[in-house]
Amino acid sequence: MTYPSFFADKEAVADYKRYRDGNESENFEPGVEKNWESQHPPLYYLLMAPISKISRHLSLVTQILILRLCSYLLAWAGFAIGWCTTRDFEGKIIPDGVAIGYLLYPFFIPMFFGEFARIGSDSLCLFLLGLIFHVSFRLFYREGREWTAPIVLGLLLGLGLLTKAFFLPLLASYVFLLFLRTWCARGTPQLVHLRALTLLLATIPALLIGGGWYFRDFIAYGSPTGSGDAIALSKLGGLIPNLISNFSIYTFFRDTFGIAVSWSWAGSWSLVRVSPWLHIPLLLVTAWLIVSYFLAIRRNSLVEPVWLPAWLAMPLLAGLLYHVLIVIALASNGTPGWYLNILAPFLAFAMGIGIERIWRRRLGQAILKLSLIYAISFIAIVMWSQMALFSGCAIKDASKLYQFHGQRFCLDRFTEVTDHLSVVGWPSLAFVAFAGGFLCFVLAWRTSSVTLKMGKLNVAN
Repeated sequence: MTYPSFFADKEAVADYKRYRDGNESENFEPGVEKNWESQHPPLYYLLMAPISKISRHLSLVTQILILRLCSYLLAWAGFAIGWCTTRDFEGKIIPDGVAIGYLLYPFFIPMFFGEFARIGSDSLCLFLLGLIFHVSFRLFYREGREWTAPIVLGLLLGLGLLTKAFFLPLLASYVFLLFLRTWCARGTPQLVHLRALTLLLATIPALLIGGGWYFRDFIAYGSPTGSGDAIALSKLGGLIPNLISNFSIYTFFRDTFGIAVSWSWAGSWSLVRVSPWLHIPLLLVTAWLIVSYFLAIRRNSLVEPVWLPAWLAMPLLAGLLYHVLIVIALASNGTPGWYLNILAPFLAFAMGIGIERIWRRRLGQAILKLSLIYAISFIAIVMWSQMALFSGCAIKDASKLYQFHGQRFCLDRFTEVTDHLSVVGWPSLAFVAFAGGFLCFVLAWRTSSVTLKMGKLNVAN
């Protein structure tokens, strides 16, 4: 039922309240449908299973809330590790103020919230990548003094392989980067030996821990990732023949652009969107910060740590573009770009470098502040739109946009919205969480603004 018809049916609402407050969960029974999610390795689900068992005496609705909270906090912990690591190196190797990228990233890329507030292994990916970010800084900026760093990096990459196939291109990128660093040191035998050992210590544990899963998938499905799309495509004759039959330049560029758009904001999981005109300013600000990042690091060697965000984003983006070709070959569409947010610890670092460069000029500061005000307003608009949808005060129209009842975007029905939300959610808890989060942001912003200084990016020798 749609939300309006649900809330109009008092008997249905009463039944749902009893179901939500109940503590009897049905036992799991295996289905007969084939597993179309066979590409997912088991680590995330092994970690969440004990939490699910502990809460099994609660209603299913409450169990889902607990699992979502755990997933979100796991992702946020990885993001916070990246912020703490950046703060540790500020003023020493990187300029003061770069950590502000972590404060602004979730506002300029608001899909961050929707991506990690759901139940899924992406949250564990971000947590592991936060740890990998920390270990990478120790490995590259304290080279030769952190003997455990390459081993820990290999262990984390191996755990990543057991979490999601995205770590295949990420591992390949790290292996190539470490090899390139070894090659660049070929004039110094001692440094070559050190970096070659680092390469081996990082690669071998990763393959030993996670490689077996992909070998198993290759044997079982004929695809190292076990992807349902790849398996379906192989049954139809492979990529090239089907791509020749179904390829369209328009579709390719549309889906490619869709990756960038859905990385930033893809709407709610009810597949409802806001007007593209509201989203365009956020996309322009993000593009501006990306350009500023590359301008800030362009004179640094490609093997320096400041290039890590680019090193990891490019192979992951290439994998998404390859998936675009797969879905075109299958005469389907849609490759979500929100998966790029698993790289948030690295991308926020890149955003901070871009912001630090922009902050050196008064005009840049003014535009950045206005952009932040707009980003906060955008999030307020989309959050209220979702609240109106879930409370039955708005619907999804034929264009998949929000259609509000009345002339005031349901603001004149605020009490009704919150009352209805209390049936399907926890609005009081949400208000406290939002208020606390915003207060933390304001305090951190004031601290970061003081530390922003004008100057060039410093890089370790």
